[in-house]
Amino acid sequence: MTACAMVAAYSDRLKFGTSVIAMPLRNPVVLAKQIATLDFLSQGRFFPAVGLGQEEPEEYEACGVSKERRGPRTDEAIQLMRRLWQEDMVTHEGEFYSCHNVSVTPKPFLQPSTPVWIGGRTAAAARRVGRVGDGWLVSSATPAEIKEGRDILFETADEFNREIEDDHVGVLMGYYVSNDVEEATIKANQYVTRQRPDAHFTEFTAVGPVDRIAEYVNRYVESGASKFVVRPLCPAEEKH
Repeated sequence: MTACAMVAAYSDRLKFGTSVIAMPLRNPVVLAKQIATLDFLSQGRFFPAVGLGQEEPEEYEACGVSKERRGPRTDEAIQLMRRLWQEDMVTHEGEFYSCHNVSVTPKPFLQPSTPVWIGGRTAAAARRVGRVGDGWLVSSATPAEIKEGRDILFETADEFNREIEDDHVGVLMGYYVSNDVEEATIKANQYVTRQRPDAHFTEFTAVGPVDRIAEYVNRYVESGASKFVVRPLCPAEEKH
């Protein structure tokens, strides 16, 4: 959030966001205040994305939060933040959080609520977007998983009588531009921050010449994704 404040001041046109905030580790009242202030000061250019956090228990222990029921904890936190953004005075008694007569000012520039994007590539994550989110930002997911999750997302939104814009499906993907695919694959593997035991990283990472990377992006587009966060996997000294 500190880095986002610097980005907000860097430009008066640039849109920016997070990828992603570990929601169970945050106090939703404090986070709602931070997000509202950033959204207000940037005049609606801030787009937060939240998720459940990593699988390892260490970060939960370090923050004094139990990993158990992190999903329901996240749902409740998002709903509480929306109330704080929309209502003048909020009293909440939930399973995980409670507050009494709390007001957050300034209210977000975007009304009635700052859009909240949600990460995670599981079916449960897609359903969470349908229930309480405004967009889906997925990392380390294949085009087939995007298509399947997108269907779940919009089916869930219909079930809960919610509307989510068709183009609010995003993909975070790594890329490595090189004409030597074999060598680039070896090098890129060093910079992949999250490996999957059930899929090779090249199934969700674009490696090769520019035209090959474009074809890879198009596969995601055909699967229903329309927003992209791209992360270079080459070292800083290699410029492509």
